[in-house]
Amino acid sequence: FPTKSALVENLCAWFQQRVRYEFAHTEQKLLETPKQTFPSFAENERLVRALWSSRQGREFRLSNVDERKQGIESAIADAVRGLPRRQAKWIAAVVHVLLSSATWQTMKDYWGLSGQEAGKASSMALELLLNHLATLGVVERTSAGYRTTDYGANLCADADNGLANLLHLDSAAGRAELTLVELAHSVAT
Repeated sequence: FPTKSALVENLCAWFQQRVRYEFAHTEQKLLETPKQTFPSFAENERLVRALWSSRQGREFRLSNVDERKQGIESAIADAVRGLPRRQAKWIAAVVHVLLSSATWQTMKDYWGLSGQEAGKASSMALELLLNHLATLGVVERTSAGYRTTDYGANLCADADNGLANLLHLDSAAGRAELTLVELAHSVAT
């Protein structure tokens, strides 16, 4: 390989093929990903663990993180439409964790799940998370994925009504809202 980055790039492609990982750009593909990859993580356990326990493995994992994040954001775009940007980012981060080989390791090591069971569990958690957004009334499920409800449209940053900024945790009103949520716990303790 002419450069270290070329080596890492080819290693990424080889690893993704070996564990049957494809970047998910749709919700359906996203829900199928753990069912495909977690059994492959189990079949390649030593390799997967090495990628989590070494400096070189961290470098390898970070080499395509932007592409993974873009795929996740694309796959959940309809489900998080209408949420403030920060909350959409939180959902994307949780989805990223649920797709991770670290999640497979945790399910195997602490819960004794096989690769297949861990894949089903992760997929189920992803589906519950995305469906919960629909129960909040921000989006509703359609045959093609999700669409923003009238209620959710009011929360969109482009609704031009100031609500998204008002509820942002970096604003005084957003922090005040958060303190009200925590008030009962604070008083009780």
